[in-house]
Parts: sequence; C-alpha cells; structure tokens
Amino acid sequence: MTEICKKASELKNYPERGRIVPELQSQGIFLYRELLISPWRIIYRIKDTQFNVLSVHDSRQNVEDILLERLIKSS
Repeated sequence: MTEICKKASELKNYPERGRIVPELQSQGIFLYRELLISPWRIIYRIKDTQFNVLSVHDSRQNVEDILLERLIKSS
C-alpha cells in the first residue's frame, strides 16, 4: 500500500505521466489515466491543475464495468 500512496502523490508533479486507460480509449473516452503498480491500477482524472483519484483496484478486474458503473451513478 505504501508504493500506491507514493506513486499517487507523485502525480502532483507529473499528472500526465499515466497512460490513457486503454479500455476506455477504445470507447472514445480520453479523460481518464492510469498508473500501474502491479497488480494494482490507479485510475485518475486531470482537471485544470488538479487530479482526482477515482479508483485503486486489482488489475485483474474489468475496468470498463467498474468505471462505467460509477459514471452512470454520478450522472
């Protein structure tokens, strides 16, 4: 868990270092990025000069289902 916190706090200085989430990119959604710390994925969104961590989950889970469900609930 310490490694996850360390990597997440590094986003303050380099928020665009994570890649665009491939499963969402294939659906035309480019707002979300991720950092991989095996076996974990930190999913986040950059907005203006800030970033928001949306999810930290096991990389074996289906990210499309998780994020689409959260997006639908927040609408």
